[in-house]
Amino acid sequence: MRWPVEFATGVAPLVEGRRSFRGADRRDIERELQAEEDWPGQPEFAVLDTGEQRGQRAVNGLLRWVPTVVGAIVNLGGPSGVGSDPREPRDPSESREPENEVEDFPVMWAERGTLARTVPWELDPDRVEHLATDLAVTDRTVYVLGYGPKSPDAAEVLWSTPRSTVTTAEVMPYSGAYPDLRLTFADGSWIRLNAKATSQTQLLVNAVNGTSRVIPEADLTEAQRAQVTETARRFKADSSRPPVFTRLPSGLVHAELRRAGGKGGSPISLCMDVDGAPAAPRPGDM
Repeated sequence: MRWPVEFATGVAPLVEGRRSFRGADRRDIERELQAEEDWPGQPEFAVLDTGEQRGQRAVNGLLRWVPTVVGAIVNLGGPSGVGSDPREPRDPSESREPENEVEDFPVMWAERGTLARTVPWELDPDRVEHLATDLAVTDRTVYVLGYGPKSPDAAEVLWSTPRSTVTTAEVMPYSGAYPDLRLTFADGSWIRLNAKATSQTQLLVNAVNGTSRVIPEADLTEAQRAQVTETARRFKADSSRPPVFTRLPSGLVHAELRRAGGKGGSPISLCMDVDGAPAAPRPGDM
């Protein structure tokens, strides 16, 4: 499974469109990342003043008119869509972690020597040009992949860690158009990402937590295989890209196909029960 991701940005008025990098004592570790981890430079974090808040809202107002490219799950050999996340300011009272979402917005919480400190700087779109990043998840490993936006099949591994080192993956509700997710590692460090081109963040979280898993076509029932064949015919799926099948926590099967044409085509999403009948995902599935 593979999703486009990047470091998240704030949606509360003081931190809208911004992100910080913190040590466990909440100090700004921007300079440490530059000096010790060879990250490209960025100014240290500061909250927005009143004028900057107005300017950011004006930019977001324009972005709402920009079409959003919605991506979906693809296999490790397939492309990922890259879209925009036109965020609007959120009411600070909605946050369950105001210290991390309203007054500040850390996307990395990491002391020296912790796992979060090792993730690639390429996840920060403010430090990189002409490179997209994906999170790929297998049964054993979590990867960050990097590739040119027009060359997803030529991705290189920027970072990896055993899936067992991620103790918790969770959806963060206080987010923009597409929910953020937080990955917490066994050493207590964490990162906050935005699955910038998918509305199915729960699928990603389930994959990291191991509550959803990719299954081979052979595990489908005869009725499910017939439903997939009919769906592929009806929506003209790309026969050169095999479907990806995921067993959801509820036991339903999610099938991801791609329409023919374009750069991998748009996604076709199908959720079905054991009898092959289309079914609505249960709470926590997607």
